[in-house]
Amino acid sequence: MKLRKLQSRSLEWYQRAISIPSSFTRLDRVEHFIHRAIQIARAVGVTPAELDLMIDKAKHDAIMMPNQAVGATLVTLSAVAGNYGLELDRCAKDELERLWDPKVVARCQDRENSIAGVKEDKRKRFRRVA
Repeated sequence: MKLRKLQSRSLEWYQRAISIPSSFTRLDRVEHFIHRAIQIARAVGVTPAELDLMIDKAKHDAIMMPNQAVGATLVTLSAVAGNYGLELDRCAKDELERLWDPKVVARCQDRENSIAGVKEDKRKRFRRVA
């Protein structure tokens, strides 16, 4: 699957499955991305203690421009996938097929509806800290 098509299908899914407007904030998307990155690390055997060390190191790295950070992430993700014999386009296609299952969409919508107030409270706390 081409990256441009993947990006448009992913956005379309987010708009369908996570339809609460507040769910589309940049903070929420970044939090979701970090959550998935941690899941990948855990899936390949990284321990919680190792994760803590990695996060501490990353917090002190130089800040990149968004396009460089996204590009570097895609290159790194591709290398990680390759180390495990996975093809990024196949993984993305399989996951989008799974996500578009009506039962999965409904489950995601229910989860988003149940945590909408919690997300808003978290955003308010984040704004005070930032």
